Amino acid sequence: MKFKTIPATLLGVLALCLSIPAYSVGFGTEGANDAVSELTLHQVGVPAEVLTPPYRAERDAGLITNPSERNLDGVIYAQHLNNARIDFLVSGIRNDIPVDVFLAYSTRPGEGEEIPLGISGQFSLDTPTMQVIAGLYAEPVQHFLQHEATPLGSVSVTTRSVTLSVWLSDLSAPQFQGDELFFQALAVPAGTLNLNEAQASEVDHFLINRDAVRVVRPLE
Repeated sequence: MKFKTIPATLLGVLALCLSIPAYSVGFGTEGANDAVSELTLHQVGVPAEVLTPPYRAERDAGLITNPSERNLDGVIYAQHLNNARIDFLVSGIRNDIPVDVFLAYSTRPGEGEEIPLGISGQFSLDTPTMQVIAGLYAEPVQHFLQHEATPLGSVSVTTRSVTLSVWLSDLSAPQFQGDELFFQALAVPAGTLNLNEAQASEVDHFLINRDAVRVVRPLE
């Protein structure tokens, strides 16, 4: 597979991140037979009022039960940002080699800048406005239980997941005045920028709502 020329800004940012050690562990959550899985990205707001996640029927069926909140665009509610965080769940990470996992965002869509990756997905953020929020090193998960199916199901041995928690600012900085954020996760072989062996998640688009207050109804 031939790749487009990688923007120097992307290479520079990722290369800088690779020089900063970090460690994490994760647990597989995908189907046990997924030899090559799609990388997926989900967001959980803490408290729940801080956001409404984007909804994709093929990916999120059953996760969002309120039909009024099933929108392609997620929403971050600026009125709830005091001592708030977003937990980013990155799933479908290959479990055969150590990898570096990056979480990044841009404030504009990366239209026309897509870079296909060798394992799955394509890098699709806007490189001039891109910021890497977090990067971690993850060894393959070694399962110490047998991999036989249980009545509940079976664990994946081919993929794993990690969670990255980001404490939010008040989003008043000038670069956020467009009220849009685009999030994406990348997984590359540890210590390299080998795109032939890399994965990218979908891009999740969020709008920043500075006026409304989200009310989470209690379960009945």
